[in-house]
Amino acid sequence: MDTVLQIFGLLVLILLSAFFSISEISLAASKKMRLQALAEEGDSRAREVIALKAKPGAMFSIVEIGVNALALAGGILGQAAFIPPFTRLYSMVASPEATHTLAFWSAYLLATLLFVLFADLIPRRMAMAIPESCAVLIVRPISWLNQVLRPIVWFLNTITTQVMKRTGLPIHANDHVTTADVMATVNAGVREGLIDPTERSVIENIFSLEDRTAGTVMTDREDIVYFLRSDSDESIRRKLAEHPHHQFLVCDKTLDNVVGYIDSKQLLRYLVEDKKLDLGEKGILSPVKLIPETLSMSEVIEVIRNTSADFVVVINEYGEVAGLITLNDVMNTVMGEMVGMDEDSQIIQRDESSWLVEGSTPIYDLQNYFDLDQIEDNPPYETAGGLIMYLLRRIPKRADKVLFNGYRFEVMDIDKNRVDQLLVTKLPAVKPAAEAQAAPADQPKTNG
Repeated sequence: MDTVLQIFGLLVLILLSAFFSISEISLAASKKMRLQALAEEGDSRAREVIALKAKPGAMFSIVEIGVNALALAGGILGQAAFIPPFTRLYSMVASPEATHTLAFWSAYLLATLLFVLFADLIPRRMAMAIPESCAVLIVRPISWLNQVLRPIVWFLNTITTQVMKRTGLPIHANDHVTTADVMATVNAGVREGLIDPTERSVIENIFSLEDRTAGTVMTDREDIVYFLRSDSDESIRRKLAEHPHHQFLVCDKTLDNVVGYIDSKQLLRYLVEDKKLDLGEKGILSPVKLIPETLSMSEVIEVIRNTSADFVVVINEYGEVAGLITLNDVMNTVMGEMVGMDEDSQIIQRDESSWLVEGSTPIYDLQNYFDLDQIEDNPPYETAGGLIMYLLRRIPKRADKVLFNGYRFEVMDIDKNRVDQLLVTKLPAVKPAAEAQAAPADQPKTNG
């Protein structure tokens, strides 16, 4: 009967030790964001877990007291429960001295195996699989033990804190969620098929807004359609018919002297009423918001939101108009390929290993699309055309070729000394010797 009670007591100790193992892992592995979601759903225990994780010293002291005390008690009780049966078993085949030694080590190994399996490995793996669910179940018993064992916990926690401070070890966990943490979760969701790759692209674009400047997104000044305040009625009508935009900049003599903008609806009203269009008329123009080229895209979006503007004009450091950014530009930057149509795309795939790329493609988009890891941070160029000019160290010409990061960039078209279109071809993993010999002698030496 004593052996039965001892085995029953050992099982109780295993269950208690399993409780502490679950407590330790679940409280450490539970995510603050998931706990906050449970708290918002009305689970008050989740708030208690968050508060306990903020000051985990007491919790770990209780867990260590429980685990070590139960392990010692389990070892003593396990030997008392298992040595007699093993002694009777081995006495039939071994000498008394060997019987005692074999019974001792067999009882030790069996008790250890039971604790390792049922008080350690299985509970810990369960707690790692569902940490938040386990944490809300054990938080109140742990809090109760904290009240009961407060003097012992305070003593151990004080000593631990002092030792960690004096040795320079961190005392509090860093719960700040970084961009890398979010993207790691998103990438895991893509691998599991829970998140579409295009949705991941949108998330990446949102996080990149702080790093992208206005100059990488704007419509260049060469592509801006604008009116001069002195334009004739006939000139305004002709330009309006050729370029059906929603708003038009109005400038005085040159593009760099922006005086306002006019809405196409207002122009349409003049046309319907068959009135003469005079952009010099008082009150006909609306004010334009000017922003510096160095603003990040997140700051640009904030400006647009605060001013309720449909577009902003980008000014460079010399006070000249560098371009403009519309709401459509912002949408394309954030949504990317989810809203972009193939015919409007700046990067068009021709076949499995070649693409047509506009020279005005922002270098950030080029880098992400082709995974160009050799592009430095804050490079001295902003577009694909700027990259080619930087690598050539001269003004590009048609048919110029550059090898870079495993791709061949070939200039297909030039417009006023500006690269208009590129042909990008992915090079084979091992470059054939014949192609290496055929490379032009004046080709810049870049990493291919």
